[in-house]
Amino acid sequence: MLMAQADSRPGEHLVHIGARVGYYTAIIAHLVGEGGRVTAIEYDPGLAARLAVNFAGQPNVRAVHGDGSKIDFDPADVIYANAGATHPVDLWLDRLKDGGRLVLALTKDKDALGAWFRIERRGHGFLAKWFSAANLFPCESARDAESERALVAALEKGGWDRVTRLYRRGDVPDEQCWLKGADWCLAYD
Repeated sequence: MLMAQADSRPGEHLVHIGARVGYYTAIIAHLVGEGGRVTAIEYDPGLAARLAVNFAGQPNVRAVHGDGSKIDFDPADVIYANAGATHPVDLWLDRLKDGGRLVLALTKDKDALGAWFRIERRGHGFLAKWFSAANLFPCESARDAESERALVAALEKGGWDRVTRLYRRGDVPDEQCWLKGADWCLAYD
């Protein structure tokens, strides 16, 4: 279901954050085909080493050890973040090509519960749509206490299924926002 939301196509560049040993990376590599490419990023050094071994000799997959919220990568058609964040990461949004899709889980830290969203870049704007509940391990560097508090409150009030846009500015009125950070919000239109 998560990969279906990414809508990966042959020839595309897909970035897989939280690739672990590469099970889903292998499926994604098949979807983008030999003409596409996958950048698979894993934070845990032991898992990253296994990921690199698993894809040695596969020219369309680049295995990278490091922090997926900080490692720069080429512009992507799809970013599949396979770890829960408390907010959209600026780098991920910046690296999405026009028409690019970000599959993102926003999760609470204590029980890892939250919501999956598909975010699609349209020029300088972003469409957003909730598609499932989430229960996922955390993306440690894509979390902060202020966003965590706001996310917990948003999850308690409900309404994630009405989200239609992601704005990268803080001046959107609170009543239009399901979840709001200092310089972004997931909003209803």
